[in-house]
Amino acid sequence: MKSGVGSWSYAWSQHLQHLGSERIQPLVSQSNSFAFLLRYKDRDGVAVEVNVFSKRLSFVAILLSLLVTSLDARAIAAEWEDRDFEPSKFQESITAALDWLAEHQMADGGWSFDHTTALTCGGKCKNKGQLSKHRNAATALALSALLDSNQTHLKGRDKAAIARGLRYLMAHAKRTPNGNSHEDENNRMHGHDLAAMVLCRVYSSTQDKHLRKHAQRSLDYTCHILDQNQGGWRYAEQKPDEKSICGWRLLPIREGHMGYLTVPRETLNHSIAFLDKSQVNGGVEYAHIPGKDANETATAVGLLWRAMLGWKRDDARMLAGIKLVSERGPSKNDLSYNCFVHELLPYGDFETRMKWNEELKQRLLDSQVGPGGHDEGSWYFDDVNAKSGGRLYCTALAARILMRPPRWPRTPVTLTPDEDFPE
Repeated sequence: MKSGVGSWSYAWSQHLQHLGSERIQPLVSQSNSFAFLLRYKDRDGVAVEVNVFSKRLSFVAILLSLLVTSLDARAIAAEWEDRDFEPSKFQESITAALDWLAEHQMADGGWSFDHTTALTCGGKCKNKGQLSKHRNAATALALSALLDSNQTHLKGRDKAAIARGLRYLMAHAKRTPNGNSHEDENNRMHGHDLAAMVLCRVYSSTQDKHLRKHAQRSLDYTCHILDQNQGGWRYAEQKPDEKSICGWRLLPIREGHMGYLTVPRETLNHSIAFLDKSQVNGGVEYAHIPGKDANETATAVGLLWRAMLGWKRDDARMLAGIKLVSERGPSKNDLSYNCFVHELLPYGDFETRMKWNEELKQRLLDSQVGPGGHDEGSWYFDDVNAKSGGRLYCTALAARILMRPPRWPRTPVTLTPDEDFPE
């Protein structure tokens, strides 16, 4: 950590530098905790809006943030209403998707990929998923979509459903000496990755002290399963030879970092080392497993990890990789891939991300189930993971993409593993 600068302020100065803006230089003092909304424009003229929490925040910094908010208010409103992104066009679609998800919550507060077992459904909706026992993954995926609508367990029309879902995840965590595990059947790690991401995100956005212990312990387990020998991630702790790039694995670390939870520096350093082993073509592309050929999903995930772990937006490798990914266009049968690319493209140039998003956005709006049936507002595609996750999987990811336009205001803070992690 740099001398004389608190961890939060260093993170934000790095973030602003990453975006090509130095309009705000946060100040630090020994005062109580505060929260404020920071609004500004990045170098593409895109409005950025971020909730900032700090235990060390000066009164002057709060006044500065309020001044910036006032100056940018009209410009931000114009950005949201222009021809490229009009929230009113999606309001009905998003509301219908969130209604479907809320209606298919189970009596115990969780969700299931076999959505037909929900009391309100009873088989009225088709295309159930095969992974009916992967309750943690299903619950966290549904919660992630509800959270993307700017709701939490403390605010929003679905706050009760979110609170029940969070209680389900916390109640079904397995306590280990290395943290809380949310692994599903056969020790598959996707359930843990998604659950840890949700818990860390909710704590990061609300600073609810009741969630801190659960978020930190889930994050501890995420860091634990990093293989110390090669720096890769295992799908299951008992499979030491199965090491690969996992798209969901870094997200709880990012969310925990933004909430000032503890992340060991070596966790990020090992991740960088593993990316170095997995890269192809000088870092422009990535292989799922080191030594293998590059593939589309691993490339999108690898570049997203690189962006989160410090590569600048003007890095030649990043620009070439994003150009390669964007030219392929959205996948017609892999929503998970589209979700990762959607997270990645804000690091690229404005025209690229707008063109890519427009194609995918229209496809999603045209394929959503319309009024008249119990499946109204949901999606089901001939997707590579659709048989496993079913209609719930398709609906949650499609809703997340629609609620995260390429001008997504919660632009992620670039992680700085060498200096910016509290211990």
